[in-house]
Amino acid sequence: LVLLDLTKLLSGIQTQGELAERVKNIFEEVSFAQNVILVVDEIHELGLGEVGTSLNLYSLIQPYLESDTFQFIGTTEGENYSRVLEKNGFFARVFRKIEIEPATPMDTLNILQDRAIETERKTHGSSNKIKVSLLAIKTAVELSQKLIHDRCLPDSAIAVLKEATAQSVNGWVTREVVRRVISSRVKVPLMEVGTADKTRLLNLEAEIHQRLIDQQQAVKLVADTLRRAVTGMREETRPIGSFLFVGPTGVGKTELAKTLSE
Repeated sequence: LVLLDLTKLLSGIQTQGELAERVKNIFEEVSFAQNVILVVDEIHELGLGEVGTSLNLYSLIQPYLESDTFQFIGTTEGENYSRVLEKNGFFARVFRKIEIEPATPMDTLNILQDRAIETERKTHGSSNKIKVSLLAIKTAVELSQKLIHDRCLPDSAIAVLKEATAQSVNGWVTREVVRRVISSRVKVPLMEVGTADKTRLLNLEAEIHQRLIDQQQAVKLVADTLRRAVTGMREETRPIGSFLFVGPTGVGKTELAKTLSE
């Protein structure tokens, strides 16, 4: 497996002729080797891989993609496949689409355990010896799945564990270190819902009405939604709640939003 680096491929190129010559040399070498599977990461960028407006990488590589001399693996995200590649009949004809699902929490747990063992092995006997608790690993998986939505498992949890390892105190990666890392990443304070917080939720209408006069029906709907979320009566992959406050100017829409946020 050999990765074709599109950035390096385009580096220093001034003309379409220079690019064509470089592409030709690369693919001739791959064909000659006869034991190479070429990997094109983020293959949707082939059509966008242009310097200025004069160079077109896609048109140069297309004949090689059609060749049966060697094989290609292309990688992309689902949204880029739909936005760019699916509209191109050539890709649908030449490539076989294989969807790779995110890792399950159990798969991710196993991956992180292996990473932790490897980290402990590498640092054994050194001055900065690192130990990773199982509870820290479980917390990384659970909170990454729940709170980090711009990346998926296992990548999100691996990144969290890596950062937690760098921030470990006295060589221990603990649950608290992992929570602190995730809190920093998602820009939201993480806290256990203790007795005081549960009491606030039970009396949430009264708390909101300390700042907002009237609007009992709207406040009750908001409070009920938050209480349902805390008791777990919602799908984890969906938001806690989506609210649309509608009404004329001055009825308290903005104030309710501010109060809810606080």
